[in-house]
Amino acid sequence: MKKALLTAFAALLMSATVFAEAKAVDFDIQNGTIVSYVGTDEYINIPYEEAEMIGKGAFMGSSIKSANIENGFKTVEEDTFKGSDIIFVCIPESVTSVKKGALADCKELVNIEIQDFNTYFDPGSLTGTGHLVFWVPCDLNEPDYERFFNIISEAKGDINFEFAMSHSFEEDPITGNAICTRCGEAMEMLGEDDPYYSVIPFTDVDLDSWYASYVAAAY
Repeated sequence: MKKALLTAFAALLMSATVFAEAKAVDFDIQNGTIVSYVGTDEYINIPYEEAEMIGKGAFMGSSIKSANIENGFKTVEEDTFKGSDIIFVCIPESVTSVKKGALADCKELVNIEIQDFNTYFDPGSLTGTGHLVFWVPCDLNEPDYERFFNIISEAKGDINFEFAMSHSFEEDPITGNAICTRCGEAMEMLGEDDPYYSVIPFTDVDLDSWYASYVAAAY
């Protein structure tokens, strides 16, 4: 159980720490809509402050590996990432609809982080993908689980997927432990003498940060 929690935490760190701070110049934006990505980074934030919509096919066939969609966007439009090299995508709680073909034919796609149970995936939005892991909030209840399972199976066209619990951790200023703001789960930090402490695959993780030991433990 502890390993699962550590892994979930590491997945959240991926979405928070390895994305480039993409600017407006990295996107072709027309009338408030992102038409295409013209930058060179493979790990990107899609900034809501710069645009209010992600256009149809905006990242179709692109070589980006990970995308963090910032909170504020309402929809992931048709064919947004279709046929791209994306491996990981974070869909914020503001997104209520992932349209048909949005993540279809993404052969490298593995992880999708969902921050709200009300996000609906249209049938056909995930076809042509392999085994997927959906990182869902840790307070997922049984009715939500069943409903979401049915939605994803229709969106994907098969049941080759699984759900993993994601936690939203903050440091407890009193104990120094990490506390999940959703379910209250607590995790004890590892000390610097732990053999896993320095084994971190991300070059931008500060070894002195409070979360460094969790990343190390998970990997």
